[in-house]
Amino acid sequence: MSRYLLWLLIGSIFLSACSSLTPLPQPKQLGAFERTGRISIKTEDIEGRAQQFTIGFFVQSGQADELMLRLTDPFGNVQAEVLSRAENTLLRLPNQALQSYSSFNELSKSLIGVEIPITAWRYWIIGQLDPHFPGLQHKNHQQQTELTQFGFVIFIEATHPNGTPQLMNISRKDQPQLLIRLAIEES
Repeated sequence: MSRYLLWLLIGSIFLSACSSLTPLPQPKQLGAFERTGRISIKTEDIEGRAQQFTIGFFVQSGQADELMLRLTDPFGNVQAEVLSRAENTLLRLPNQALQSYSSFNELSKSLIGVEIPITAWRYWIIGQLDPHFPGLQHKNHQQQTELTQFGFVIFIEATHPNGTPQLMNISRKDQPQLLIRLAIEES
């Protein structure tokens, strides 16, 4: 009998070790949109050395206070998942415990040194200002759209035939070392 229990225990340990991670909850589908593309972030580390990385992204927005961001390597392997909600932001990295932050701003500050307002970002990625906060929108002499909000300048370099952004640069005048470039696939 004890040998049977030992094998049962070993079997359950083995099966639990082989199980996959439970996926993060998906955003609710109210007024949802999805975007896929590449993001490149150029900044400086604490010693002032330039750092740049490019990674694929998939973003899914559900309700106004929820956003799922999935970051992938060039082979499509998920390298990180972020679920931003009103109450907190969750970060999951491969082979690491789930990390919780009070907000996406706190998460982005700890990772790249800059607070990115995710509530506004969801509007910027579709070529709009966050209607809940003040901002400026104008066209330059080449009829390209430039948005300014929260100290960020969002320059829409190219658009898809349907009018959604294809290429955009996000920067801050007070942090010239930061440049975020997005290449967004057509939706």
